Amino acid sequence: MIVLDTHALLWWTLDPEKYSKKAAKVCAEIEKEGAYVSSISI
Repeated sequence: MIVLDTHALLWWTLDPEKYSKKAAKVCAEIEKEGAYVSSISI
């Protein structure tokens, strides 16, 4: 299970270049498997 916090969600959508290679790989998995985002982040 993957849970994104607020800054990770913002970086992924607005500035994905800030991610490390490992974080980018995890986010690529999110596109296939889905993830959870805290309601407070939204």
